[in-house]
Amino acid sequence: MFTARLIRRSTLCVLIVLLAFPFTAFAQPPLPNTFVSEDGSITFDYPDGWLVTEDGGQIMAASSEAALENANSGMLAEGDFALMIAPPAISATLISVSNVTNDASITDTLGALLFTLEGDDVPEFGAPVEMDLGGVPAARVDGMIDEADYVLVLLQFAPDTFVLGVGISAPDTISQFDDTLEAVFASLSYEAPWLQMLAGHADYVNSVAFSPDGATLVSGSDDGTVRLWDVASGEARVLEGHDGYVNGVAFSPDGSQVASASDDYTVRLWDVASGELLTIFPTESDDLSSVAFSPDGTKVAAGSYNLWIWDTTANDILASVSLDGDYALDVAFSPDGATVATGNENGTIQLWDVASGTLTQTFEGHTDYVRAVVWSPDGTQIASASDDYSVRTWDVATGEELLLLAGHTDYVRAVAWSPDGTKLASGSDDQSVWVWDAVTGEPQAVLRGHSDWLESVAFSPDSTMIASASDDGLILLWDATKTTDIPVFVG
Repeated sequence: MFTARLIRRSTLCVLIVLLAFPFTAFAQPPLPNTFVSEDGSITFDYPDGWLVTEDGGQIMAASSEAALENANSGMLAEGDFALMIAPPAISATLISVSNVTNDASITDTLGALLFTLEGDDVPEFGAPVEMDLGGVPAARVDGMIDEADYVLVLLQFAPDTFVLGVGISAPDTISQFDDTLEAVFASLSYEAPWLQMLAGHADYVNSVAFSPDGATLVSGSDDGTVRLWDVASGEARVLEGHDGYVNGVAFSPDGSQVASASDDYTVRLWDVASGELLTIFPTESDDLSSVAFSPDGTKVAAGSYNLWIWDTTANDILASVSLDGDYALDVAFSPDGATVATGNENGTIQLWDVASGTLTQTFEGHTDYVRAVVWSPDGTQIASASDDYSVRTWDVATGEELLLLAGHTDYVRAVAWSPDGTKLASGSDDQSVWVWDAVTGEPQAVLRGHSDWLESVAFSPDSTMIASASDDGLILLWDATKTTDIPVFVG
């Protein structure tokens, strides 16, 4: 797991390469055609003859297929121009690692972004120039990389909402396309598909949970911090103390405490009001994947190569049960507190009796890691998310598989059951959140906006919002009542 994370982090080093490739060949205004992104958030006008595509929220346009291919190699023929438009989730990720303050000017923000992107093999760009594009504050900067001209345009639609465009042309030809480039961006509009974006973590966000009153959100990240977010304002308090990735977080049932599980072999309990560290539950050498409070708040469970259960009142271990070489990627208490479910790397879901620490039941059917498990509010069913691209529901009494929810196109790492029992939400490496009817299994919405893997999803207590946490470092809040078109995949 650790090695995989290091490999993925290395991709940040080539972001300038990714941002320098999919692009557009510009004709002159007027621009008679209109593009609308898959989620409806981005629209812009473009000339006749353009090829416009979208992949994972990243929009590419080119004068021809050949121009797009040439842009991917960084070698365009004279007369070709190509453009990539990165949505706010991608832009926010880049800007967050640039350490830009909230009150920075648009030119300073673009300058900081360039400083982050430029490496030893990337020549310096010029100084950013402030612009107004269709009433939207913007900045532009030009430069040359190898044998191509580049232009970066950053548009600011809100204090924390930016759209980044990267253009490329043959050497010494970028100025030929200024009029059309400006017309494209002047026509660009953006409306966030989510309710709110919470940015502040400096690394992957692994887990998120709402407080019982819905006013606060807790998150845990690879940056080693736990953050308490005020849902109304988006402001966060930072709880520091872990020495490793924070992989799981959970609120106590009364909302007064937060538990966090980490690679530093500990679970920690925090006082929500003061942010004070209350208790450390140590293990000898278990990098803990997840954590859950019992419904009465007297116990905390955590998963690893062992299932750990602690008494929160006596601050003592109640059970440490070996999984016999398997690894629990997630843990969840049943609504009556008598049973803990684990989702395991061997593809099974196991049920454990809390009082005795014994295994009582095993559900089999997934064909790969089970990344997440959650109980239905009435305790009669369990939902599970797996690397086999599926979400499944199970009858607790019989162990029978009830529903197979198929739609994701990559590993499914997260699943949540709405408190009113009517919906399921799932998050995947395909960068989407799916919302499902929990009774029929029919998909109701596909929510797109993240630019990296989804690690965690959570419903608000009133079932009207979904929070999603991603490796892009962001938390997005969604309208859980929204319905969208469902993708149709042709094999």
